Amino acid sequence: MAEPHFDTHREFDRFVDAGFETKQAEAIVHSLQAVLIGGVATKADIERLEAVSKADIERLEAATKADIERFEAATKTSFEGLEAANKADIERLEAATKAGFERFEAATKADIERFEAVTKTSFEGLEAANKADIERLEAATKAGFERFEAKVEARIAQNANMHLKWLIGTAIALGGAIIGYLHYFGGVGAVG
Repeated sequence: MAEPHFDTHREFDRFVDAGFETKQAEAIVHSLQAVLIGGVATKADIERLEAVSKADIERLEAATKADIERFEAATKTSFEGLEAANKADIERLEAATKAGFERFEAATKADIERFEAVTKTSFEGLEAANKADIERLEAATKAGFERFEAKVEARIAQNANMHLKWLIGTAIALGGAIIGYLHYFGGVGAVG
């Protein structure tokens, strides 16, 4: 009866590619070769193989546990850094938005004060004019306020939409980063 062919080099490479250390792969390949080519294994062979396998499994479990702990620590650090960066970005955005609204409010107030001054001067100059002229001026003033109010409301709505889009984009990017981290690191400790 012919002995079966056993390619030790190919099997060694398969074990190493699967994540076994060189010594582990070498021991397993030699044991398999002895069983396949050398005939039936003895009790001592089986006990030696069990001891080697048990030691390999324990080392692999310890290495996997260490990998998981390192991954958890790295992930926690990454999330803490991301959280701090996002918090700083939000604080800067809030400060910039507040400053923008304050400038807008001050400019609007100054515009209103100038408009009121002009209107007051106009009213003083028009007191002698007829009632129809005053009514037309009141109508024009009211329309001007309505247009101004509509512009202010439109500008506020535009700014609110811009900030909402930014926040949604940031949430989507953060979600994508988390999914990417989980996808990337989810396969790091896996054994073939």
